[in-house]
Amino acid sequence: EKRNLLKEMIRRKADLRKWKINIFKSLFPINYKMLLSMPFIYGLIIPLVFFHICLEIYHQLCFRLYGIPRVRTREYFVFDRQMLPYLNWFEKFNCLYCSYASSLTQYIMEIIGRTERFWCPIKHAKKTKNSHSQYPKFMGYLDAQAYREEKSELRDFSDIIEEEKTECDFSKKD
Repeated sequence: EKRNLLKEMIRRKADLRKWKINIFKSLFPINYKMLLSMPFIYGLIIPLVFFHICLEIYHQLCFRLYGIPRVRTREYFVFDRQMLPYLNWFEKFNCLYCSYASSLTQYIMEIIGRTERFWCPIKHAKKTKNSHSQYPKFMGYLDAQAYREEKSELRDFSDIIEEEKTECDFSKKD
């Protein structure tokens, strides 16, 4: 699918470029709301990067110690919007920033999901809005018997290992 999108973009590049606007047209007249919010929006990069570094240390160290399959970074971090010919450099920068933040959030969820599966695989009493990939495998909130009898089975991550092998096999065929 990605290859088809790239071919389509290359084919339509001239037409898409018509939609590109000058950086000055996108910034001026100056929007005071944007100016006031910029330090808070772009300042968030510092704690995001710091958290990412700390998370990666935890991920690499603890997952190896406990035999939890590590999360593949490339499956969560996608940076492709900068290739769009209808975006100016400021819009591309914003897309890069948002892609990093949203990708990091998804990456964090998967790492935490695998951690939670290892240590505390119990569903919440209240329904959660967006759960991670491991959540459906968890035991029911009041299912004490399953928790005691099946908790160790959830520490066997062979299902994830098999899924990753299958995905690798499919990607080699493409």
